[in-house]
Amino acid sequence: MNTKKRIARTTIGLWLCFTLVFSFSAPIVSHAEGTLTKEQERLLEIYSYIKDYHVSGTSEEDVLYGAIYGMIWSLEDPYTDYFTDEEFDQFIQDIEGETQDVPDIESKLLPNRTGYIKISTFSTTIDQEFEQHLTQLKRKKADKFIIDLRGNPGGFVDAAVNLSEHFIDEGPVVRMKNRSGEERVYEVSEGKKWSEPLVVLVDENTASAAEMITAIVRDYELGTIIGVNTYGKGTVQTFIQLDHGGVLKLTVDQYFSPKGKVINGVGIAPQIVVPDADTQLDFAQRFLKNGQSLRLTSSGEVFHGQDKQSSTGLYKTDEHTYISLKTLASVFGGDLYWDEESKSVYYILGDDEPGWKLNDKTSPLLIHEGTSYLPIDQIIEYFTSLSVINEGNETIITLK
Repeated sequence: MNTKKRIARTTIGLWLCFTLVFSFSAPIVSHAEGTLTKEQERLLEIYSYIKDYHVSGTSEEDVLYGAIYGMIWSLEDPYTDYFTDEEFDQFIQDIEGETQDVPDIESKLLPNRTGYIKISTFSTTIDQEFEQHLTQLKRKKADKFIIDLRGNPGGFVDAAVNLSEHFIDEGPVVRMKNRSGEERVYEVSEGKKWSEPLVVLVDENTASAAEMITAIVRDYELGTIIGVNTYGKGTVQTFIQLDHGGVLKLTVDQYFSPKGKVINGVGIAPQIVVPDADTQLDFAQRFLKNGQSLRLTSSGEVFHGQDKQSSTGLYKTDEHTYISLKTLASVFGGDLYWDEESKSVYYILGDDEPGWKLNDKTSPLLIHEGTSYLPIDQIIEYFTSLSVINEGNETIITLK
């Protein structure tokens, strides 16, 4: 790591999610006596009347806090907040307690020479720790990797920027915009491009700096994102120690992916949706080992790579050869579920969301011993992301 570059990047030290240090600032508004704007004068006038004359006899402190929280709530921003000094002390203690209970990073070697790295938070040293774990796994002959960012709430911006040097050799990492639309682009110039097969696991609690790394993997096409849509926190907050007591947590920037894609309020959609958290890691391992294609033989066998699938994967009648939706979901991901209200089976794969009612005689779906089957020759009618190719005595189903 270039020392000068690291020192320069410490100036980026804003938390994307939490912080344990203050960002001090001059007062946002500073007017000499007698030069208040009409809006400020009106606010003070209302404040004075309520404090002096409201029948409830409310305290000056209650009116003040009501005004503060009213301003904050008017922003409709869940990340801007105000703390009394006591509340902020408790906030710091809570964050410190949470971060102490969970290690920043863990790793292990999985079967088939698959390296697994779980990053729980982005601390200031996460890039160094990541490099150590990555080196250890490669010494154990790992040649493919799963980076698990599920449940990761984020961390320091500069930590994510430093970590990105393990993924790209040069180029933008994140784009920041303030209220004026002024853009600041943070870039890598002396990194190392990722070259091994890679899966990044994400879930609905993958947020902030974790989404930044996910966006890098997506925008630079470094690997495959598997799981469910991420949280969608694409804003930066700073903490301001107020002159007269209390702390204001204020959203000051919005950040975007390297290619300028919106993250805040949207999140990052995985390339392969696997809704069940208990199966996501297993799915990722199978994906890295076997890819995303199914090979169906004329003898009725189903192979995912070299792995033979369950004997219930195919079902034949005189008219059709059927493949189970469960087998499709196990290889291609997506959301396969039963809707009790409509008595229908749904299989959502990418932009395709077909459903089949069990009592619909026109439905091509076949139910055999509790398993749902779809005719192979009708797959592409329902799923535009799949291709079906006949090669001699075999049929190959592939995700486009």
